[in-house]
Amino acid sequence: MSSCGSSEQDQQINIILKYGSTKLECNVPINEHSDFQLEQLQFFLSNFSVNGAPLNLKKTKNQSSTTALLSKLCHSESPDNLTLLLSNKISKGKLRFDLGVPFTENHKNPLTQDSPLNQSDMFWNWQLGHKFLRLDLKNNNPANRQTGWHFHLGSTGCKSASVMRSPSQRCTQPNRFAYDVNLTSNTLILDLKPLLDTVLSNQAFYSQSCMSESQNHVCQMLFNTLGTNSIWRGEQK
Repeated sequence: MSSCGSSEQDQQINIILKYGSTKLECNVPINEHSDFQLEQLQFFLSNFSVNGAPLNLKKTKNQSSTTALLSKLCHSESPDNLTLLLSNKISKGKLRFDLGVPFTENHKNPLTQDSPLNQSDMFWNWQLGHKFLRLDLKNNNPANRQTGWHFHLGSTGCKSASVMRSPSQRCTQPNRFAYDVNLTSNTLILDLKPLLDTVLSNQAFYSQSCMSESQNHVCQMLFNTLGTNSIWRGEQK
């Protein structure tokens, strides 16, 4: 990463999904104590910088110059999309980024937005904007009537004339989260264990999905965890 020349490897960041020390895969339990399996995980990252200097993205079908949509879809023929493609070479140091779509991009008409902000399953309405993260789990225990658990993260408290109008003021609960990660290689680890372990170990919690309602106790637990640096780390070489 510190060589004089530039390569494709120097201009990308790979993301590995884990649950603790175990790589997160489809069609297997999330952990040894759970009947839940991953159905899909999609999330927007934006506002990148390294050591205070802006880090720009290449424009692709999954990225604008500032915002990327990453995904692992377990019941789709689409391959995993867990790589950030950069327009400039990355360097070691403090990587900063947001989980979410910037306010200035979040509430526009998705029919006229460039990819990836035109994906309908990651959009609520003009008033609320995009789903910043969509995590859907299924319960694979046939004896359990619970069909699944869902966490869809996005802004709330957004005021406009109707759901088909964009707010002129920022939402009272923006629900964007900023992270600082020590980058020692070109690989980031997203660890869902700190986010989900308490929720999935207690039926009183996992019987409630979270659609970002501010008064939902499970949402409050999830927001508290997202507000820390615990779910992201750089891969140690």
